[in-house]
Amino acid sequence: MSFLHQNLLAILAPLVAVPLVIHLLNRRFPHWRLFSSVELIKRSMAQRSQLMKWRHWLLTLVRTLLVAAAVIAFLGPMIMRHGQPARRAAMRQTLVIIDHSHSMESLDGSITLRGRAQVEAAKVIDSLGGLDELNVFAVGRDTKTAFAGWSANRTAARAFLQALGPSYERANFQNAMEALQSHLQSAKGAAEVYVISDFQRTNWSDASLAGLPKEARLFLVNVASNTQRENRAVTNAEVLGGTVLAGGDVALTITVANHSAAFLSDSIEAIIDGGVTFTTQLSVRPWTVQQVPLRVQAPAPGWHQIDVRLKTGDAMPLDDVFHLPLQVQEQEEVVLASDDPPEASLTLRFLDAAINPYADARGSLQPRRVKASALTSKDLAATSKLVLSRVAKLGEAQVRGVADFLKAGGGVLYFLDGASDAANLAALSEWFTQSDAVPLRLEARLGSGQSGGEPMQIAKGNFESRHLRLFRGTARENLAQLGFYERWLARPQDRGNVLLSYADGTPAVAQGSAGLGNLMLCNFSVAEVASNIARQRVFPAWIQEMVAQLSGERAVTQRHEPGKVMQADVWAADKTGFIGPDGKIVNHTTAGSGERLTAMVPATLPGFYVQRDAKQRVLHMLAANVAAAETDLRALDAQTTQQHAGDGAKSYAVEADANYGELANGQPVFHWFIIAALVVLMIESLIQTRVRRKAA
Repeated sequence: MSFLHQNLLAILAPLVAVPLVIHLLNRRFPHWRLFSSVELIKRSMAQRSQLMKWRHWLLTLVRTLLVAAAVIAFLGPMIMRHGQPARRAAMRQTLVIIDHSHSMESLDGSITLRGRAQVEAAKVIDSLGGLDELNVFAVGRDTKTAFAGWSANRTAARAFLQALGPSYERANFQNAMEALQSHLQSAKGAAEVYVISDFQRTNWSDASLAGLPKEARLFLVNVASNTQRENRAVTNAEVLGGTVLAGGDVALTITVANHSAAFLSDSIEAIIDGGVTFTTQLSVRPWTVQQVPLRVQAPAPGWHQIDVRLKTGDAMPLDDVFHLPLQVQEQEEVVLASDDPPEASLTLRFLDAAINPYADARGSLQPRRVKASALTSKDLAATSKLVLSRVAKLGEAQVRGVADFLKAGGGVLYFLDGASDAANLAALSEWFTQSDAVPLRLEARLGSGQSGGEPMQIAKGNFESRHLRLFRGTARENLAQLGFYERWLARPQDRGNVLLSYADGTPAVAQGSAGLGNLMLCNFSVAEVASNIARQRVFPAWIQEMVAQLSGERAVTQRHEPGKVMQADVWAADKTGFIGPDGKIVNHTTAGSGERLTAMVPATLPGFYVQRDAKQRVLHMLAANVAAAETDLRALDAQTTQQHAGDGAKSYAVEADANYGELANGQPVFHWFIIAALVVLMIESLIQTRVRRKAA
């Protein structure tokens, strides 16, 4: 127990001994009186009896207790809650820290947790006295403060709280710790630190408050009444593949999080430019994250907005949709080089139809046939994709042309179905210093007679490769239907990337990184006498997939979150700014020199950021989305939360709607001692009236 007016204790404490002093003085100096009657003599003898002596001592004790209770009540006794030590400084220095992350936007009843945190912070401010000092920190991706140092301006602190709008960021308490420690070092005594948060587990998993001064008192105020809050969200969407071509299929991989105790059975839809919609069904188990494939058709060339959303929303709609910018290129020409006569070659017709199965040339890939032995650099100037099949021995000019094409970033798909393929690969490898540029070394040609008439099957593969995306999961059984009669006896080069292998270990498909380009070697033929691949339903899709992946690496979707700075390569001649999701211009900066500059665009809201020219044509597009870590709303329990304080400041877990004045100063109990004094006064009255000896 502590006292509000502890400085008066030394002055008032001696009053407790006054009744005892009076009793002793009366005992030492008795009053002599002359009695004129026998009755008075009898009364005097009664008062000198043993009973009356004990009565005097009892009254002395009662009066001492009465004075002690009055003194303690006047000193303002306080009982500290949670067992923390009493506050000794006359002036309080209070630091209020508010979690300003997106998880605080979840509803708890009719109010968001951010609104509840603002109410709790205002109550802390209201508990301060006129001379007390404070500061308010709002911790998001960056930390904002109400004042540069300690201040007694409670009005400005309340205005800072009211100005905190919705948050779309992830709180970074680790980065905030340096500012907190620096601020607390300037405190004049033991400061009070109030952390008001929902203590969402992903936000606090790597947070630590162990660096706070040990003399500080840390109060962890949890504004979330339910630690198992439920939520569903689309946490990611990305394009599988390289360049997206107009009219082609676009494979999306969508990540859906079900942070709830019930199965999520819903539809997910991809809406292109607010119009065309592609839908698929999904079923996600409780408390799991699942990837869902979805194929859409690429629209016209240019930039497009894709909103991937759950059809049925929940209480946090911003994470139910993922914003994905998509850049679509023009149709691309594919050079199909072969030395077979075009009019008599079924192989070329199979490849032609697989590359572009549309009769009206609507496909994204347009094959153009050339003679392989007469291939020139002019034939390859307008394309980034080359397919070789049924190739005779290439001359030095053709080999050098293919090597230069690969070094410049082109992609080559080479079907090893010719008699001169071993010599062609050996000649091609001489133009590269990398050992894995040409991943296979061919030794002997194996025909159908050497396999005993039985087709060779695919036995294993690296299905994480983007070239084998069609055979992932249950679709892998499609490989079991493929049979091959003709192939080369081959072995991989050092560090050669073998994607598929036959049952005897011979490589079936291998990939090499030649310069900046990509060389794919298929150790089989699509001819009907050499394999049954052309009759399988997976054949056109696989050929299109491999050809589309030849040039350009996987189109990595840059994930941006609100609070971060997004980067984009823009033309120096384009002076227009980016328009944010709210329709306002976002001030951005540029770096670099020359015709291409790096634009740095701050992301403030989730949504699309679009740069347009004077004719309102889209020049560039970026997108920001809610952090995936903010979608799991489950909170830490009080015991785990206190562990984040470590061996630093003494921490106390506090529920919302607490009395912060009593929390800091203690609960006043002076009324208990006033009641005790009244009870003691009644006891004294009873002693005075009841405990007496009548005269004999």
